[in-house]
Amino acid sequence: MMFYSQVCTEEEIHSMDKISVIMPAYNVERTIDKSIQSVFKQTYQNWELIIVDDGSTDHTKEKVFSWMNKEPRIIYLYQTNRGVSEARNTGLDRANGEYISFLDADDLWLPETLQILYGHMKKLPNAKFVYGKTKELFLDGHNDLVGPTAHDGYLEEFIHTNNELRLAYHISGVLINLNLLRQYNIYFESGIRVSEDTGFFIEVMCVTKAYGINKIVSQYVRRNGSATGMQKWKPKDWEGQVVIYFRIERFVQNHRPEAISSFKAMRNYVIYRYVLNCIRNGHLSEGKLYIHKWKMYLQEFSIGTGRLNDKLKCRLMMLFSDYPLLLRYLGRL
Repeated sequence: MMFYSQVCTEEEIHSMDKISVIMPAYNVERTIDKSIQSVFKQTYQNWELIIVDDGSTDHTKEKVFSWMNKEPRIIYLYQTNRGVSEARNTGLDRANGEYISFLDADDLWLPETLQILYGHMKKLPNAKFVYGKTKELFLDGHNDLVGPTAHDGYLEEFIHTNNELRLAYHISGVLINLNLLRQYNIYFESGIRVSEDTGFFIEVMCVTKAYGINKIVSQYVRRNGSATGMQKWKPKDWEGQVVIYFRIERFVQNHRPEAISSFKAMRNYVIYRYVLNCIRNGHLSEGKLYIHKWKMYLQEFSIGTGRLNDKLKCRLMMLFSDYPLLLRYLGRL
């Protein structure tokens, strides 16, 4: 099996499976050149790069067009600003490769990224979803790997005993069979501001097994302006982390019923953590509102699996819901 563009003829390149790379872009004139270049340098060369401009107001379009003049495999799509999920969905609808991969316009691939992921896919006869590791770079100079050690499994294998979802990968380090996504109508949930890919990957891991490889394939830059790097915690920015579980619960029930109990425990834990963060960040009125709104799920969490300390805090939250001073004290614990 041939991979390297340095030794492949054009005929050999086109005999490989095409990989559609989806790159959402919004006001990324300062970073998109390097991201595109990291795709251009791939040793695996049968790819198309679909750049979805989500209503940029800077010179993102001009940057992309300068690449398109010399690279016919780049496809540029423009849409009014609807968010990164809708941008990725637009790319999914346009893709015509056998496989899908994602790269944000401020992240980078290693030259062998597609080669590693595609090679791992082809080693496993039934694989439809593979992933590698991602190095997270911080502005202060230190770095870390995203998630725990790579391992294989369906959804339930990525839910920790404390009811936390612990994905071993970043979105820039995956390769997925496109027909699988279309067969089950899997898209990104719109209107989610933080961790918008959570629901997408939960659904994927309900219908196919994830196969990991412990090799670094991408670099993710944690920036102050990124969604996960927001400095001031606001309830409206993070509520989607809870909402997404209600949206996809039926999908999990229908396609991975053996994981539904773990999924519900995870949902209840996410609700607890969200309400606790409301209180810790001084949003006491919102905390009270959500305690009453999601009381049933908080009660389930308080008597279910998980850390005893968290379950005790959850019971106290419900007990103190009408007493702001006690809630504020609880938030400091």
